[in-house]
Amino acid sequence: MQPHGYHPPRVTDPLRIALVGPGRSIHTKRWARRLADRGHEVHLFTEAPEPVPGVEVHDILGPGIPGGVGLRKLWRRRYLRRRLDELRPDAVHAHFLFPYGEWAWRTGRRPLLHQAWGSDVLVIPERSADRRQWAERLLRDADAVTVNSLVLRDAVLKLGAPPDRVHEIGWGVDTQRFSGRRDRSVVDGLGLAGRPVVASPRLHKEIYNLDVLMDAVPLVQREVPEAAFLFMADGPGTEALRAQAERLGVADAVRFARFDEEALPAAFAGCELSVSIPSSDSGRPSSLLEAMASALPVVVSDLPGIRELIDQDEGAEIVPVHDVDATAGAITKLLSDPGLRARMGARNRDVVRERADAARETDRCIDLYRRLSGKRPVD
Repeated sequence: MQPHGYHPPRVTDPLRIALVGPGRSIHTKRWARRLADRGHEVHLFTEAPEPVPGVEVHDILGPGIPGGVGLRKLWRRRYLRRRLDELRPDAVHAHFLFPYGEWAWRTGRRPLLHQAWGSDVLVIPERSADRRQWAERLLRDADAVTVNSLVLRDAVLKLGAPPDRVHEIGWGVDTQRFSGRRDRSVVDGLGLAGRPVVASPRLHKEIYNLDVLMDAVPLVQREVPEAAFLFMADGPGTEALRAQAERLGVADAVRFARFDEEALPAAFAGCELSVSIPSSDSGRPSSLLEAMASALPVVVSDLPGIRELIDQDEGAEIVPVHDVDATAGAITKLLSDPGLRARMGARNRDVVRERADAARETDRCIDLYRRLSGKRPVD
């Protein structure tokens, strides 16, 4: 197997695709790389660019940035418009409405697609009348809007996106890389040999309630003393979580380790279950799909986007938001029942393979690019 997973046959009639979005996000990088893996010419315009194999990454600010906020905004708009005019892409796909969707829209390039991520249509428009007006304008004027869940579909429709232009196309998961096979090499290397490990894959931000999970650790250990917890990401709350683990006296059972794209599947493969308990909906989180593809049962918040894929006793234990006792109880239940974990995990993997396979979702979006650009789909 290639390190990156399955590489599909390269197309004979490649598209030129311009992505405008957050280039540091693993979601953007994965999407750009999947398109490039299929032989398409992919250009990513972003701030603070980082390399992506097979993709030409552009600093959206361009060279020779002038001083002053107003001048920088004008410079950015003109530079992006000029570069897209030179490239003449078959499709421009903006990821996240603010600011990337607005920047792409101002260039006037067509066809223009917007990818709704979650907070850009669920949270930001509710907090600002100005942002709501902009969201409505951008979504109404788009040639297509792509969403990864029914929750986000409802949100963009509420903001005025034409129903016939909304397409449910998810990020998907590479089910060959996230294979469902057990592999304890990563967790054992972290000093957790012989211990059942609970994965926490979300970023260390307030919205994901990792402090609630940390408070649950000593409660779980009362019933399962050998239980260990792997916090698989990082963020502004990392140091506070480390301090919390020390205060609770559970630091020996907790590991903090950020994994790159290649190591992430093996990290999931060494865990018994995964926990994701955010406060607000964001559709179908990729980290949840990755855990499910890895044949893990999950403990999750009671949110509509999540229930599109799983439900209580159907691959998951559902817990109320901010409920430490319920979270601890759900984790303990799963750690104490290997048979239940196996049944839930197998069910979750089947769901991802049927409804969220990355290869299928990517090809569906490429077909959409072709239709919008006037090019015939390739069989």
